[in-house]
Amino acid sequence: MKSRNINEAILFLLVVIVGCTKPQTPHFKELDKVKITKATKNEVLLEASALYNNPNAFGGKVTTTDIAVSVNNIPIGKINHSGETRIPKTSDFEIPISIKFNPQVVLTENKGFLGQALKTFVKNELEIRYKGTATMEILNIPFKVPINEVDTVKLNLLN
Repeated sequence: MKSRNINEAILFLLVVIVGCTKPQTPHFKELDKVKITKATKNEVLLEASALYNNPNAFGGKVTTTDIAVSVNNIPIGKINHSGETRIPKTSDFEIPISIKFNPQVVLTENKGFLGQALKTFVKNELEIRYKGTATMEILNIPFKVPINEVDTVKLNLLN
């Protein structure tokens, strides 16, 4: 009877030790579904999904994002996410992101209107860079997950 209690105690301790590992940092995988959903002479709306992976057996939440966005190496603004996005346990998940900007900023910065307009027209695409962090909490432990991604969006100007 005494050895049975010892075996049960050892089994219990093993379960507790194995089950109580420190949460791992979720990681950024890629940007997906990057597209321009609205384009006028005064406003462009760029939308995407940031794909992440949570390797933990526990869910959590995204608390904030701080991601700088540039178009053709010209800073256009930041994506700031506030609120809570739920993170599922042991799976991939996505955070929808969007940013509005004035296209005149891109066309008039650096090389001037004509240079940027010709570059954009000839290439028929925009280079979009996202750089920053998303803060996530797993078991009330905050993790800053870096993002540094460059994507190209086709404009379809020549069709």
